[in-house]
Amino acid sequence: MSSLIRAEEISYRYNRGPEVFRGISFDLDEGEIFTILGANGAGKSTLLNCLAGIFKPKSGRVFLNAREMGELTHREIAKLIAFVPQIHNPTYGYSVREYVVMGTTPYIGAFASPRREDYRTADQAIERMNVAHLADKAYTDLSGGERQQVTIARALAQRPRLIMLDEPTAHLDYGNQLKMIKLIKTLCEEGFAVVLTTHVPDHPVILDGRVGILTRSGGLITGGAETLLTDESLTALYGIEIRMKYLDECSRRICYALFDG
Repeated sequence: MSSLIRAEEISYRYNRGPEVFRGISFDLDEGEIFTILGANGAGKSTLLNCLAGIFKPKSGRVFLNAREMGELTHREIAKLIAFVPQIHNPTYGYSVREYVVMGTTPYIGAFASPRREDYRTADQAIERMNVAHLADKAYTDLSGGERQQVTIARALAQRPRLIMLDEPTAHLDYGNQLKMIKLIKTLCEEGFAVVLTTHVPDHPVILDGRVGILTRSGGLITGGAETLLTDESLTALYGIEIRMKYLDECSRRICYALFDG
C-alpha cells in the first residue's frame, strides 16, 4: 500500500542562494501526524510549501497518492491537501462565512457559485472551530488568532485527506493553543493526515506522532517523540539548556529551559 504523501531526497534554494535544506525524505499516511521542529530560519515553512506543491523542489520528488506532484492539476492537489499558512492577509473584506465556503472551490465548476450543500459544509466547519459568532464579520476585521481559527475552518471545508499547518498555534492564546492541539489529535483519529510546524517541543509530545527536526545544516532527522526529543537534541536545536522531564500530574514528559541567575 502506497503512502498518502512521500518526499524523496528533496532540496530547495531561493534563486542562487545556498540550499535551505537538502536530501529530505519521509512518508506519511492517513491518520498519521508528522510534527516538524526547527530554529528560526531553518526552512520549516519552505519545506511545507514544497510538500504542498506551492514551491517546486530544486531536486528530488514529492509523490501524492502514488502520483508525482508535478503530474497533478491544482484542483487534484486541492482535493487532497489543505494548506494553512502562518500568516494570511486578504485584500477584500469577505465575511467569515463567504471566506470559509471558498474552501469548497475544488468541488465547484469554474464559473459556478457555491451551492446550498457547500454552504452547509462551510457552516459545519465554522461550528467545529467554535467561530459561529464570527460568521457575519469581515475577515479583515479579525484578530490574528481569530483569522487562524477561521482559516482552519476553511481548510476543513475543503474536505482534504491531508492538512498542512504552518505554526497553527502562533497567534493563539494559551487556552486556544491547547484546544488546537486537541483538535489536531482528533482529526488524525478521524483519519486525516496532518503535517505541522511548531516551535513548542511539548506539542509533538502531546500529539504522540512522528517528529522531524530540521537541523541547522539543512537535514531532517526523524523519529518518535520519545526517542528523538531529548535534552541533548533540543539543547543543540535551540542553543539553550533544555530538559525533558516526566511529570506525574499530566502523565507525560514536559519541556523546560534552564536559566542562569
